[in-house]
Amino acid sequence: MVSKIYDIETEKIYLKGRRKVQVEARDLLCYCAVRELGISCTDLAKQLGMTQPGVGYAVNRGEIK
Repeated sequence: MVSKIYDIETEKIYLKGRRKVQVEARDLLCYCAVRELGISCTDLAKQLGMTQPGVGYAVNRGEIK
């Protein structure tokens, strides 16, 4: 779903990087996973290779967009 919204390959969302589209897609993914699906920030951080605070910031950014 997120990959279609941002017209980006799913694999690119999971890669480390800071391209604007990639970051916005990851922010939305984190927001949906945590707020809508109830996945913990800690579990999501492990799956995405991010830190727990990084996921928390991404959730907040995803909510704003």
